[in-house]
Amino acid sequence: MRIKTQVIALCLALLTLLTVLAGCGQNTRSMVLRVGLVGQSAVPDPAMVTTDSEKIVVSHLYENLMKLTPDGEGGTQVTGGQVRSYHCQDELDGTQTYTFTLRGDLTWSDGQPVTASDFVYAWQRLADPDTKSPNASLLSVVAGYDQVRSKGKGSLLQVKAEDEHTLVVKLNCRCPYFLTAICTAAATMPVRSDGAVATNGAYTVVSQENSHLRLTARSNYYDRKRLGPDELHFTFGKTTEELEALYDEGELDFMLGLPGEGTAEKVDPYPRMTALLINQSAPSMKSQSLRQAMSLVIDRNALTELADGVYLPAEGIVSHGIQFPDGTSFREHNGALIDNDSKHYKDNCAAAREKMAEAGYDSAAAMAALGKVTLLYAESEVNDQLVAFLQQTWQRELGLTVTLNGVEAEGLEKALKKGEFTLALTDVTASYNDATAFLSNWHSNAAGNYGRFRSSAYNMLLRVAAASSDDAAREAYLEDAERLLLEKGGVIPLYGAGCCYRLGEGLTGLIGNGVGVYYFFLIHEISHS
Repeated sequence: MRIKTQVIALCLALLTLLTVLAGCGQNTRSMVLRVGLVGQSAVPDPAMVTTDSEKIVVSHLYENLMKLTPDGEGGTQVTGGQVRSYHCQDELDGTQTYTFTLRGDLTWSDGQPVTASDFVYAWQRLADPDTKSPNASLLSVVAGYDQVRSKGKGSLLQVKAEDEHTLVVKLNCRCPYFLTAICTAAATMPVRSDGAVATNGAYTVVSQENSHLRLTARSNYYDRKRLGPDELHFTFGKTTEELEALYDEGELDFMLGLPGEGTAEKVDPYPRMTALLINQSAPSMKSQSLRQAMSLVIDRNALTELADGVYLPAEGIVSHGIQFPDGTSFREHNGALIDNDSKHYKDNCAAAREKMAEAGYDSAAAMAALGKVTLLYAESEVNDQLVAFLQQTWQRELGLTVTLNGVEAEGLEKALKKGEFTLALTDVTASYNDATAFLSNWHSNAAGNYGRFRSSAYNMLLRVAAASSDDAAREAYLEDAERLLLEKGGVIPLYGAGCCYRLGEGLTGLIGNGVGVYYFFLIHEISHS
């Protein structure tokens, strides 16, 4: 008996030694990623997210049908998130029907199973006007959306759960960006109909205090082994400068500045274009040649310097970074529709004066007969300088007198909705990564078509692009639509913003969705072995 006990003790000692030796050859250190964002530490309702910071937090606490992953060539691709597989059926009437099969091992953070009904509830709630979500239009491609908005019944949205693991979504048109943009968006994440505060993503909340939010990886997340950081520690600052200071002090591993702000160390294009909206109904703006001339004489390089930040002169209304579904750049593919070469500026001004003459505005009497032209804008130190520069440019190069009207931001929004403006300085943003996110604003029936731009040819190009089953044809129609919009002087793009961020030396694996949201799931330390 004593011999047996000694043998067992020896075996246990050897097993312990082998375990220790094995552990010495492995990196058992947990990885904590410290992230700095501008905003507040509150965990938002997915349907109500508006800022990039809110979308980033939601995207790590929740998971959608699909998710973005690296494509191995420096870009991203869409793969299954909560979905194991999906099928798309193109219907004869130009609509599409998607059938999603959920993974069988999905759970909420409280242990309850994630079902197709959770997505049905979330999407119908998002579309319902009673929710007052600023993101409801993301679902405008889903059949029944217009009926939901007009009748106030979310149940009219054509999404249904055939069983616990099968979700069926009917679209009202062919939508190439449905999977990449709608099915990965923060706003369309699933939520619980019972009101439980539970999440279904890779991370869950550990603590929330003041300006700090701490998340930890869920042990029962289906893809737990592929996660890089074991914990995400979010610090929320009031300004980009505050976050940059924390990063420089070694307190952060990643920081994201507000669009247009920050040190241009690492910059991504941002889906925001500062532009002049033109009220097509204003008597003084009836002439297409006049509208074109006003755009031609603008020195956009000088404007970006006045804006004093990370900005790019506009080459079209669609900003850099917007892609086609195959990953190619819309802006690079369509080229620059606005000439920003400083060597050509004088020639552009000469061409603008010729257009003024063609329109009959070649004398003081004709200019006086044009009537009052007013530029409406939200007052700020930067905007005050920008509009003064534009006012001086138009007076000097075209003899056009423009009156400036500075108001509060709320006053600008009200005036735009009522159509009470001639020209208005504003920002045009895209909520998803596709050219239509910009271009659809000028469709005749668009709610955001504050300038009342009307063009049957433009509407047709957007309609044919939406119905096209050929990607190359769709791209061509959208490119033609942008050209037509600028040729008709429907809008005058000025400059686009850049998005600055910093990622700690020795870290890699950061990916973004192209519209301001970044994902930290796969960040890891660069191996030097």
